[in-house]
Amino acid sequence: MQQLMKDWKAGKEPKVGPQNHRPNSMGPQGRTSLYEIPEVAHSRDWAADKENYLKAKAEAAAKAAAAKAAAAAAPK
Repeated sequence: MQQLMKDWKAGKEPKVGPQNHRPNSMGPQGRTSLYEIPEVAHSRDWAADKENYLKAKAEAAAKAAAAKAAAAAAPK
């Protein structure tokens, strides 16, 4: 950071990109996760996922309503 300020003060244009000679935001110890980037297609059928969610939600609501009705009908 000090060198950047000194360059600006001297009228020099600092280099574009990381000033610490590291790619992206990689730490000084290098890559620490995702050693191999997966080569899979990342497409999802959101409409089918939503349909499955709504179906499961309706089934759970019906099951809860049936349990509530059975509890109300049971003799005390």
